[in-house]
Amino acid sequence: MRDLTRKLQVLTLRKKGYSYSEIGKILGVTKQNVHSIEKRARKQFDECKFAYELLHWAFAKDCLIVKKGEDLREAIKKVLELGDKLNVKIVGTLDEILGFIKVRLGDIKDNEFAICIMEDGKIEVIGPQTLEHLRQLNLIDSIGKA
Repeated sequence: MRDLTRKLQVLTLRKKGYSYSEIGKILGVTKQNVHSIEKRARKQFDECKFAYELLHWAFAKDCLIVKKGEDLREAIKKVLELGDKLNVKIVGTLDEILGFIKVRLGDIKDNEFAICIMEDGKIEVIGPQTLEHLRQLNLIDSIGKA
């Protein structure tokens, strides 16, 4: 638990703009140690995010791949239509879903990603790195779930 606490401290201070040296002084460790802690924390976060996205892919009713540069509003309309075909009432309006996707993925103009419909009607997103792993495992086709 101490390791997790230390990682959270480092990430929080880095987000606030502190340098490695400043964080090292606060925590009583070297700046190299701070850098190492941050690197391990980001790796652990990426692994957890990957597992989280894989679970959503596995349990989704269906997913729609959004291609690079595709109009996001049009893609969301397709997801809403897909929900109707699956007899799943999608939670949220087009604008709410758009906001959710932007919060989860940030700048998405230059990335392919997937929008997944869950059993309860909630929307989840699968980022580009996870999508690429799914492709390598032949678990995805050009439209969505294989």
